[in-house]
Amino acid sequence: MAESLGNRIKKIRESLGKTQEDFGKLFGVTKMTVSHWEIGRRDPNIETLVSIIKIGEVSLDWLLLGEKSEEEDKSIIMIQLREKIKELEQKIAEQKIFINMVAEKAPEYLTEKKKGRKKK
Repeated sequence: MAESLGNRIKKIRESLGKTQEDFGKLFGVTKMTVSHWEIGRRDPNIETLVSIIKIGEVSLDWLLLGEKSEEEDKSIIMIQLREKIKELEQKIAEQKIFINMVAEKAPEYLTEKKKGRKKK
């Protein structure tokens, strides 16, 4: 089954790391309106579609029809790259937290290790 307009809008929103509320603010609509777009209950007006295309850096053909030419493939790749970057940024943030925890405990650990050597 072909992917719907709503699913493609959702992909764009998620690739930008936006909540429905934040995405809606870009177009002056509520999160409920964005939800309706994503589930196919309503479609954005033409002005909003043009804005989604610009913000999402996708083509009109891909957004409306899901058709993939070379240009559309680039649009999909851009979305996938933004999603991957978001994942990597999350992993980096987690690693920074771990490194900070280790850095905080290192002096205490080294002090205890030195005390342990002196006792022998």
